[in-house]
Amino acid sequence: MATKNKDGYFRSTFYFNGKQYSSRGKTEKEAAQKAALKEQALKEGKIGVSQNMTVTRYCDDWLRVYRKPDNTEKSLATYKRHIKLMTDEIGNMKIKDVDGDHLQEIINSRAG
Repeated sequence: MATKNKDGYFRSTFYFNGKQYSSRGKTEKEAAQKAALKEQALKEGKIGVSQNMTVTRYCDDWLRVYRKPDNTEKSLATYKRHIKLMTDEIGNMKIKDVDGDHLQEIINSRAG
């Protein structure tokens, strides 16, 4: 069952392997459908985070699965620009090797 958020969107949540996941939609039905699709993708191993996955691969998967269906072209362009800033620096690193210092270096380099 989906619940309505303060922003007017509906959120449907479910658990998979002990972790909570959620999906948003403009209607209760849309949120439930997106949650069902996400749960199915998890069951089929199409999405998920492996510590050996590169940052670029994770960002590509995140954009495709979690953001692309819901966003305008302008929002997608913004996400892609921010992802590119990060992946230009640490895209080839494995998730398990990234730490706060790497992220702080990216922030510092963009601060000018």
